Formats: sequence, structure tokens, C-alpha cells
Amino acid sequence: MLSKKSDRECKHRQGAVGFAAKAGWAARIVAALLICTYAPLGLHAQDPCDAAILAPPVPPAPAPRKPCRTPNPKNIADATKNALACAWIDPNRTDQLLKALELLTSGPQAFDLNKKVHEQLTKGSAADKDLYRAALGYLDDSGQSAVQGLPDFLDTLAKANTRGTIEDSDKVKYQIKLFACTQYVVDHLFGTEGGKSAIAGINESFNRKNNYVALYQLLDAVWGQPQGSVYDELHLEKLRAAFDTNADLLAKQVAAKVTAAKN
Repeated sequence: MLSKKSDRECKHRQGAVGFAAKAGWAARIVAALLICTYAPLGLHAQDPCDAAILAPPVPPAPAPRKPCRTPNPKNIADATKNALACAWIDPNRTDQLLKALELLTSGPQAFDLNKKVHEQLTKGSAADKDLYRAALGYLDDSGQSAVQGLPDFLDTLAKANTRGTIEDSDKVKYQIKLFACTQYVVDHLFGTEGGKSAIAGINESFNRKNNYVALYQLLDAVWGQPQGSVYDELHLEKLRAAFDTNADLLAKQVAAKVTAAKN
């Protein structure tokens, strides 16, 4: 919703378009839209993360599972990636996936790490219990893997998103929109209470090449913002998609905030 001040400014500016009446109604409408588009940037309506970045379109929460699922995945890896992508955008399960990511990126790691990860992943998702058990290596009662699980499970969890295949002709446009979104998230996080220290810590992890740790810290900091903030599970998804697309560019966006604060 526009503030009263913004509303008066918008109406005042629209009045200034009246001189273009001779150019016809089309020109007047376009001019008015252009003026109102640049209302104060703090409005959620200006959030570049609202743009259609991911393909296919993300189904609305809180019941994304049915339209999110890919029918008949080819193997355990594909099925796991799909299940995790759908779980991430279910706000009732985001906390558990963040906890699983924290366990996998923290040290020292416990001997029953996979068991603890499995417990987090299956909270609120009992239907995927056997799938995750297979992905982690068919855990025995002690939590040890009986066989080799997915060798890149951490990478799969960190990057899972509902983005479809991006055509080569659309990749440049896709990345411009995606990283405009992540820049918005980083900028707003930096301006929140505790945001500067969070960004500094994330930057340190990126500098040490602990990229998965940095991603966890970023996701956790964004998700931990007060209820009612502009952030939601779909912002987290776009951060993961950006990490998947170009982790170095995401790291540079974080580093730029630290550098600017020092100057």
C-alpha cells in the first residue's frame, strides 16, 4: 500500500501528464504508469523478486507438493532433487531443511550425522522417508550408511529449486532478473537489525571458500527476519537458484556491501 505522501506525489505527477492530452489516451496512460512505477523503492510492490524468474512458475504456498512434483523421475538422484525442491518452498518444512543444511555444513560432524539429517528431512514429510533413506545410503539403526548414498547430497540440498530448464537464448535475461532479486535481498538484509554483522560473517565464509557454509548463513539470516517482513520461502529459493547459477557472483554481491560500509 502506498504511503499518504507517496500517494499525493503520484497524483501530483499524474496531473503533470495532462499536457500530453493531444498525444492521445495511450500516451497519457503509458506516461502515468511510468511515473507511478518509480514510487518509493521500499514498497514490496517494487520487489524484483516478484518478477517471473523461475520457470515453470512456482505454485502458491502452502500446498505446493502436487503441482511441484515431477512425474516418474528417472532415478533416486532426480527424485531426491525434486522432493527437496518442493519441500524448500513449503513454509511448514523450510525450518527442517535449513536445519539439515546446518548439520551438513557444521563441524565437527557427528558419527550419526546422516541419521540426524534424515530425521530433519522427514519431519512433516513422512512420504519421502524411504527416498531420503536411500539418498543417504540406506541407513542402519545406528545411523550409518549401509551403502554409498548420493555422493553430492549436500550440493543437491543446497541448490534444489523448482527452476525448469532455461533455454540458451533466455539465460542472459534470466540471470539479470535473478541477480537483481538477490541484490534486493542482500541490500535489505544489510539494512536490518543485525544485518551488517550477518553480511560480514557470510562474506568471511565466501572468502574462505566455504561456499556452502556461506549459503546456509545467508538463507538462515534471511529466513530469520521478523514475521511480516518482505522475505518468504520463495526469496530463499531464488538465493539457492543464484548459488546454483553463479555462486561467485552471489559472493561478489555480498562482498560489495561490506566494502561499501568500510568506505
